Amino acid sequence: MAFYTKRVMQAAQAAADDAVTALAFQVEGQAKINVRENGQIDTGFMLNSIYTVAPEGNTYRQAWSTGDYDSTKGEGAQHRELGGEMSAREHMALVVVGAEYGLFQETVNSFLYRALDMVSADSPGVTVRQM
Repeated sequence: MAFYTKRVMQAAQAAADDAVTALAFQVEGQAKINVRENGQIDTGFMLNSIYTVAPEGNTYRQAWSTGDYDSTKGEGAQHRELGGEMSAREHMALVVVGAEYGLFQETVNSFLYRALDMVSADSPGVTVRQM
């Protein structure tokens, strides 16, 4: 009986890439839910600047582009900047907030790290590693 190490390793890596991608998209979705629940929507730009770069998918092109957006708080149009597309290392994923003020909002009321924490808590065997 022949053992096909290379094929087995390729199949295992493909399955791992699928799992990493699925988890990243779950984190993206939960982060967007958290933004809504936290009341952090002004123009909608930050919510729509959250994107995923993963082995099996990339949603950067779906993020809102840099421009002027109307405030829901009656403050007129606000200029918003989307950062450049980030890239993930092979077999890894990123969930990114492209809005230039995303970090400030995260420190005021966490939505992204909390999403990662929530998804990993519901996924036995998943280890979260900060880089």
